[in-house]
Amino acid sequence: MLDAAAALLDHFPELLARLPADLDLDRLARETKAIQRRREAADGAGLLRIALARGPGGLSLRQTAAWASLLGIAELSSPGLRYRLNQATGFLAAYRLRWQIERAFKRLKSLLHIDRLPTRTERGSQSWLHAHLILALLCDDLNRDFLESSP
Repeated sequence: MLDAAAALLDHFPELLARLPADLDLDRLARETKAIQRRREAADGAGLLRIALARGPGGLSLRQTAAWASLLGIAELSSPGLRYRLNQATGFLAAYRLRWQIERAFKRLKSLLHIDRLPTRTERGSQSWLHAHLILALLCDDLNRDFLESSP
């Protein structure tokens, strides 16, 4: 499990670089009350890094607390870490939702080619875009129906 956490977290700067530029993890952590005092976790990025080490990284609470201390991310006991991660559920849910929205727009841009409009007028562009968004919703409904009916 330590190897999985190391592999995942060695690429953490790259993961942060892939996040939307306007996503402020510190502000999001404060708004969702995931970070109330700076002594448990230094910032939103540190909290996200800890959550990734614990969840997908597969570290135990004790291993995660020791790892975070070793890297200087946070000084937490195992019970303190559990409490902090429980407090961070809103923060992590908001991050997850934001990421899903980004992925949905990326999928729309690539599948429906809405990244470039073939019209030159505002009304023509709006009509074209609305038609493609309706098409995307219909395709999504059909996919959902198909997946639900599958044995």
